[in-house]
Amino acid sequence: MNALFSFFRRGLSPKATKPPEVQKEPAPEERERADGLLRQGLVLRKEGTTRWDEAERCFREALQLDPRSARAHQCLGALLISRSNNSSENAPGPSKRLYNEALPMLERSVQIDGSLPGPHYEVARSDWTALGKAVEEYMTASRLDTSADPEYAVHHWSVAQRMSRSGRTDLALEAFRRAIRCDPGYWGGYVKPSREPALSIWAEARRREGLT
Repeated sequence: MNALFSFFRRGLSPKATKPPEVQKEPAPEERERADGLLRQGLVLRKEGTTRWDEAERCFREALQLDPRSARAHQCLGALLISRSNNSSENAPGPSKRLYNEALPMLERSVQIDGSLPGPHYEVARSDWTALGKAVEEYMTASRLDTSADPEYAVHHWSVAQRMSRSGRTDLALEAFRRAIRCDPGYWGGYVKPSREPALSIWAEARRREGLT
């Protein structure tokens, strides 16, 4: 069986595959440089799709400098997931290839640090992940993520939109509520879904969070 197909079926697991060979510990100056590149890449990513090529170069360079960094694997995998979801940037073929490239990055991140919810959120929000697997990964991420970290608000929002399109109103409602808790002024006020049924579910989430 193709290794990637097998990975897709089982989802992210720190014990799912044999860990790669132990890699050399980066020198302190390499790790510092890698951290700086990750920060730079995250800023570029937030500036919009026109800066994503630059962000990807930063993440890839950071990964070369510190291949044992869970954060570097997660950042690159997350960007590839975003690119695969961006229908205006890619046709279906290239989008699926980006998704397939992202999965091993996210799995490696979990292998290095199994406490991270981010990689599971990324798989859950992808349009290419089968619905059942998306639900499983979101539940795993939710168990690991016990805070209302604003960093993950967009993940809750993306999952909520995906679940609303798929008829999983229960999970869409919970995901919208968690996004609102992360940042009530933005995710509960300034931003709202553009169409039904997500709009009605979002309105109910606002009501339950005491915003109406």
